[in-house]
Amino acid sequence: MTRVDARFVCTVAALAVVMAGCAKAPPQRAAEDPREELATQPEVVTKAVEDLANRLQIPAEEIEVRSFEAVTWPDSSLGCPEEGMMYAQVLTEGSKVDLAVEDHIYSYHAAEGREPFLCGSDEGDSGGPTLEQLGNAAYQGIYDRAVRLSAGRFEGEPFEPGAASRPTLVLIPEPLTYADLDGDGSEEAIVLLAENSGGSGTFVYLAVVALVGGEPQNVATALIGDRARVVSLEADGERIRARLSAGGPPGAPETPTDEIVREWELEGGALTERRIG
Repeated sequence: MTRVDARFVCTVAALAVVMAGCAKAPPQRAAEDPREELATQPEVVTKAVEDLANRLQIPAEEIEVRSFEAVTWPDSSLGCPEEGMMYAQVLTEGSKVDLAVEDHIYSYHAAEGREPFLCGSDEGDSGGPTLEQLGNAAYQGIYDRAVRLSAGRFEGEPFEPGAASRPTLVLIPEPLTYADLDGDGSEEAIVLLAENSGGSGTFVYLAVVALVGGEPQNVATALIGDRARVVSLEADGERIRARLSAGGPPGAPETPTDEIVREWELEGGALTERRIG
């Protein structure tokens, strides 16, 4: 190799090193924002996630999309027939979305012209939520946002830093009753809650809780009153009847004239009190 050739080779090698050093590293992909990821999903998936988040009273970001697939349903029931119903025996193009929250699967079925709907529950029965589920459910209509109980109790932040006074909400385990208030074949639980915001009053609320996809959902809530003493709860069809004690301090003997009966009806997702007589 001549001296000129040697210089040429050295120059080319040096340029290669410089160019390699100047090359840009491949761009790093930023961590995906769950909200951006949801926005890129098909509309049927977005609607299913929104519906489940509303049912469970949780942020949409806590819901995992396990699968989404196009499906040809064998009839117009979309793979979710109800007992006693008849369906058109025609192949129906649609889709199926499986969502997950803490390993619990929620299956949504859909078709063209029909919104995605939650298909049944893997609980396999028509009973209402258990006392344990009621004690860990989220309740709305009491504060400015839904709050979730833990082992039957919720405690909010102190009203002032360092103060002992804070909002509390407690499940009253008795009386408790069940009834199919909306005619869907599944029983709802009718429960009582006691709320205190640091003052002398304890406000008693009536709440209706259904099982949706195997999870408790607070359907409606209504205020009964301050320090109301509910002796019993009954439900007949769409109506809820509460018998309240109107006499004396707690522990005092009661007479028939000390009782007040009040009734509520579940209408359009709300409890409306009805006048008796």
